[in-house]
Amino acid sequence: MIKSIMASAIVMVFCVLNLSALEVSITDNWRYFTGDSIQYSENGYCDKKWDKITLPHTWNAADLIDESRGYRRAVSWYRKTLQIPEAEKGKKLILRFDGVAIKAEVYLNGELLKTHVGAYTAFTVDITDKYRFGLDNILAVKVDNSSSLAEIVPPVSGDFSFGGGIYRRVFLQTLNPVHFDFEPYASEDLLVQTPNVSESSASVRILGTVKNESMHTYKIRVRHIIYDKNRNKVSEKLDTYKIKPDAALSIKRDLPEVTNPCLWSPENPYLYTLCSVIEDISSGKVLQQTESVFGFRWFSVDNTGFYLNGKKIKLRGAARHQDYAGLGIAIPSEINRNDMEALKDMGANFVRISHYPQDKEIYRACDELGLIAWSEISIVNEVKKNREFARNCKEMLKEMIYQNYNHPSVVMWGAMNELWDYHPEALALAHELEQIKKSIDPYRLSCVAFHAFMWEKPYKQDTKEMFQISDVNGVNVYEAWYHGDFSTIVPTFDKLRSYSPDRPMFLSEFGAGSDERVHSYSPQCFDFSTEYQLAFNREYINEMEKRDYFIGYSIWNFIDFQVDGRGDSKPNLNQKGMLTSERRKKDIYYYYQARWSSKPMIHISGADWTERMEVCNTEVNTRPVTVYSNQEEVELFHNRRSLGKKKVSAGEVTFDVPFISGKNQLEAVAGIEKDVLDIDMTFVSPVMKENVKLLSEGLYINLGQEHCYFTDPLISKIWIPDQPYRQGGWGYVDGKPFDSWPGNPTHDGVRKGVGANIKDTDLEPLYQTFLLGTTRYRLDVPEGKYEVVLHFTEPFNGNERKDGKRSGTDGNGDRVFDVSVNGTVCISNLNLAREYGEQRAVSKTIIVDTNNGLEVELVPVKGKPVISGLSIKKLL
Repeated sequence: MIKSIMASAIVMVFCVLNLSALEVSITDNWRYFTGDSIQYSENGYCDKKWDKITLPHTWNAADLIDESRGYRRAVSWYRKTLQIPEAEKGKKLILRFDGVAIKAEVYLNGELLKTHVGAYTAFTVDITDKYRFGLDNILAVKVDNSSSLAEIVPPVSGDFSFGGGIYRRVFLQTLNPVHFDFEPYASEDLLVQTPNVSESSASVRILGTVKNESMHTYKIRVRHIIYDKNRNKVSEKLDTYKIKPDAALSIKRDLPEVTNPCLWSPENPYLYTLCSVIEDISSGKVLQQTESVFGFRWFSVDNTGFYLNGKKIKLRGAARHQDYAGLGIAIPSEINRNDMEALKDMGANFVRISHYPQDKEIYRACDELGLIAWSEISIVNEVKKNREFARNCKEMLKEMIYQNYNHPSVVMWGAMNELWDYHPEALALAHELEQIKKSIDPYRLSCVAFHAFMWEKPYKQDTKEMFQISDVNGVNVYEAWYHGDFSTIVPTFDKLRSYSPDRPMFLSEFGAGSDERVHSYSPQCFDFSTEYQLAFNREYINEMEKRDYFIGYSIWNFIDFQVDGRGDSKPNLNQKGMLTSERRKKDIYYYYQARWSSKPMIHISGADWTERMEVCNTEVNTRPVTVYSNQEEVELFHNRRSLGKKKVSAGEVTFDVPFISGKNQLEAVAGIEKDVLDIDMTFVSPVMKENVKLLSEGLYINLGQEHCYFTDPLISKIWIPDQPYRQGGWGYVDGKPFDSWPGNPTHDGVRKGVGANIKDTDLEPLYQTFLLGTTRYRLDVPEGKYEVVLHFTEPFNGNERKDGKRSGTDGNGDRVFDVSVNGTVCISNLNLAREYGEQRAVSKTIIVDTNNGLEVELVPVKGKPVISGLSIKKLL
C-alpha cells in the first residue's frame, strides 16, 4: 500500500562551475560594545575601543553562571567592515543570519535594512542596492534581549536562559539576478515533497519560485536531477520558461517516480540528492545550481504506536538545549554535530529539538545519523493576550517549517510547551498555528507538550479542547522528582491518558538531576546522587516500554544546561542530563546505552566514584555494584577473583562485592567486551579512637546529610554522611537535619536542605544541607591537638527568615548563637545573615587541645542555630 508522506532535504550551497552561487561565512573581525546609540550604525563612528570578537558570540556566557541572580538583558551593538570583491558587482548580495537573540536591527552604512524578532530562526537581508563597491561598508547590528520583549515574542519565560548576541553564524550569499527565491522566510531554495512512497516506488514534487531581478527577459532551462548516494541518476525533469524583468515564476513540478527507493530509517538513513539548475538558454550559462539532500520514508501513528515504513518502532531519545559550559548559547557548529553523534551512540532513534529551532547542523546530523526529530517553536509557559505576540508566533512557526522543510528526520512540528493558562487567546492561537502547520506541510504530524501538574487543577473545558487540537499529545511528567514518588508515576500516566483516549501520547519530558560528586547506597528523591538518577530513569523506562499508546519517550535532558538562578547542587545548572555541560558522559548514559543500543557494550557503574569512604567495623564490607551491558551474561572479577557469572536483565546486572580497605579492582567481562574500574576504599571505624591514621589526614562530616557521600574534587576529600551521636563515635546530640523545602508546598518534604546558590563556594552539597536546632555535637577523639573547621551558612533568604515557620529564626527573623568548643566560647553572638550575608559560605577554624574528646556547642541567643559541616584533623 502506498503511503502519503513528506520527504526531506538539506540545501547545501556550493561554489560551482559558472559561478552560479557562492556562500561565505563572515564571522571574524567583528567589534562589540555594550551600549546603545544610533551613532553606532554610522560609518564615521570610531569603534576601535570596542571589543574585537569572533562569531558566534553571546554577552551572557559568564553572567548566567555567576553568583548574582539575573543576567544582562539589554541592547548591545556589533560592527564589521564589509568588503566584497568587485567581481561580485551585478550579483544579488544577501546576508543570512542563522540566529540573533532576541531582536535584531541590521544597518548598512547607517541605513536600517531589516528588523527581525525571534531568537531561534534565520533571516536574510538584501544588501544588493545598498552596498558601495570600492568603499568601506559598515555593517552594524543592534541586538536586544531585553525582558520587555516577552510582551511581543516568545518565550515569555521558561526553565532556560535567554542569552543575547549574534550567537550563530552569518553568511554572505552571492547569486545571479535570476535565482531560486528564499524569501520571505529564509527558506530552503526549493521545497521537496514525496506525496507517495512505498517499497516499490516514490513520487517527488518540487515547489519553489524563480525570480528575475534583472532588467532583461530571460529564456531559461530548469533541470532537476535526483541522484542516489553513489551518484547514479534515478530521476530527471527538464522544463523551459520565459521570465520577464522583476517577475516571479512559481514552480510546482512532479518528477518521474523513483523505482525501488532505498528508504530512510534510523537503521539506514539513506539520503538522495536533488540537483536543480537554472540555465540561460541563449548563452548556456548556469545561473544557479543548488543541491538538496533528502530521503524517502513514510510514517503513520495511532493508539497502537508509531510506524515508519510500515514497521512499528518505539521512539526513544532525549531533548536537547543549545548550551555549553562557559560558552552559553554561542556554540561552534561542530559541537552541535558531536551532540547528535553522542545521542545516536547512546542507542537513541529520536531527539526533541527543544524548546526552539536550533542550528542547521542539528537537523543535518539528524538526517545523516538517523535520528527522528520533533522540532518546535518557543511558546513556553504563557501566551500574551495581544495581536503582535500572536503574529510573531505565527511568523516564527512559518520560518521554522520553511527553513527545515525538507529534512527526512523531522516528523513532528510543535508549537507550545507547558502552558499554565489555556485562556481564549491561547486556544485561538493554538488553532491558528495548527492550521498553519497543516497548510504549509500537510504530511507531518503536529504535537504539543502539556505539564503534568495541570491534572492537579479542575479538568475544565478549555483544557479538554486543547487536548483535541494536535495529532500527538506530549506530557511532561516529574513524579518522584519535584513531587510524588515512584508509586504516583503510573496513576499520573493513567490520569493524563483519560484526557484524550483517542490520541496517541508521547512522554515528552521526564528526568532527575545528578551530580557526579554525590553518591549513595540508599538514594532518595532529590538528593542528586548518581544512584537516584538511575533508579528514577529505570522506573520510567520500564513503564514506557509497557504502553503502546505512548508512541515514544524523551528524557529531559540529554545534556546539563545552564539556567540562571537555578538552585540545584550545582547552581545555575539543570543537572538532569545524560552528559555534563562539558560533555562528559555520566553513568546514566551507559545505562541507556545498555537498554537501547545494539552495539555490544559493557560498563561498570561508579566510574566517577573511585575514591570511597564509609563507616565499617569489619575487614570486609559487601556492597552492590551494578554492571550495564546489552550482552546476555556478565562475569565480574574482584581483585582477579571471579564473583561468578550472572544473566543480564533489562540492561543491568548487580553483584555483591566484598570490598576491602585499600585497592579494589573490578573487571567485568561479557564475551570480548570488557571494562575495568579501580576503587580505592577507606574504612572508618565507628569507634573514633581507632581512626588514628585517618584523623591525622582529616575527617570530613557533612552535617545534616545522612545518606550521601560528597567528594570535593579540589582537595580530593570525601565528606561522609552525618549521624546521631553514639558513645565512642561522633554525631549530633540534639536538633535534626533540615528536611523540607520552604516556600513551595508542591515540593514540600521532597528535598533535604535548601535549593540555593551558596556564595563563595562550589560546595553546595555541603552547605545546602544542615543541622537545625542542634546545640551539641560530640566527637570522642583520642587525646591530642586538633584543627577543627566549622562550616556555616545562613540558608534562608530574608522573607523565609521573617516567616520563621521553618527557618528556625525568632519573631523578628533573627538567628544569633554562640559557638563553644569544649566549654570555651570561640565565637560570640554569631549572626550569619548580618555579618556575612544570607546564603554565603563561612568557615571558622579553631585549634584545640583535648584529653576528653571534642564537643562543639551552639548556644542559641535568638532563634535556632545552624551548622552545615565539620572537619577535624589531628595535629599532635
